[in-house]
Amino acid sequence: TDNTPTGLGDTLMVARVDVARRRLGVISVPRDTRAQIPGRGIQKINSAHAIGGKDLMIRTVAGFLGIPIDYYMRVNSDGLEKLVDAAGGIEIDVEKRMRYTDRSQKLYINLRPGQQVLTGEQAVGYVRFRHDAAGDIGRIERQQKFVRALAQKISSPGEITRIGALTKALFSVELVMTNLSLGDIRYLAK
Repeated sequence: TDNTPTGLGDTLMVARVDVARRRLGVISVPRDTRAQIPGRGIQKINSAHAIGGKDLMIRTVAGFLGIPIDYYMRVNSDGLEKLVDAAGGIEIDVEKRMRYTDRSQKLYINLRPGQQVLTGEQAVGYVRFRHDAAGDIGRIERQQKFVRALAQKISSPGEITRIGALTKALFSVELVMTNLSLGDIRYLAK
């Protein structure tokens, strides 16, 4: 896989999958956390990706948390959007009005509060929104809420029929990079 640095890491999550118990545990690492980046000293942890790509990011996060990281998945915004659309949308209770525009990043967020099924584009806005008093902490809470909703959606019995579309979305060129095989992803989804 390509290891070319492509910018700062925007969202860092470490997941533990317990297949036997059918459980997924996720911890978020705030992107501005100061950490030892191998060969570069202490910097914001999200800088590791810009400096050395996925390999340095993995080594930095593993060192920071003191755990081995066996698998990785790097998803860009387009990949997340396609994944959510392939899943048929994700049901989320949007907790507040979210409105923000950043033309340089092609980010247009316009969500109203309440229970709703978010499209891929709306889901990207939901997980990236941080322009309120809660800042990055509120964004981390929303990201974890989103991951729980996504995991629940794709693991529900009625969603087994979508696994093909989901894995196809995951392996779309340049939208997702991972060292998990297609078979690994299908196994975890089931």
